[in-house]
Amino acid sequence: MFISSVGMDGNGGIMAKNTSYLLKLDVIILGILYEKDYYGYEMTKVISDKTKGFVTPKIGNLYPILHELLQLKYISSYEVKNGTKIRVYYHIEEKGRMYLKIKGKQYIELFEVIKSIILKED
Repeated sequence: MFISSVGMDGNGGIMAKNTSYLLKLDVIILGILYEKDYYGYEMTKVISDKTKGFVTPKIGNLYPILHELLQLKYISSYEVKNGTKIRVYYHIEEKGRMYLKIKGKQYIELFEVIKSIILKED
C-alpha cells in the first residue's frame, strides 16, 4: 500500500496515512523485542514512544502480526501472572533476529536511496 494522503497533525507535524509500503510493523515489533520482552498493549505504547508518535498501532492491528510472527517462529510467547491478570509476553527468537538483521539492512538501503533523491544539497 502506498501513501494515500499527507496532512498536518494537531501539533503542526506532517502525518502520512497508509504508509505500509515503506513501513512494516513486523520489523518494528522485532526491533523492540530485540531490546526486551513486552506484552501486547505495552508494545503499542513503546512503538508510539520510540517513533515519536509517527507509528501508533492499534492493538487490533498488532495481534494478527504477532500471531504471524509466532507461526513463523520469529518470536515465542509466555504467560506471566500479575495479580489477577495473566499477561502474554513476546520474545524474539534467533530466527527473528536473523530476519530483523536482513530486513534492517534492506530498510537502511531503501531509506538512503530515498534520502539521496529528496534531499538535494545546494
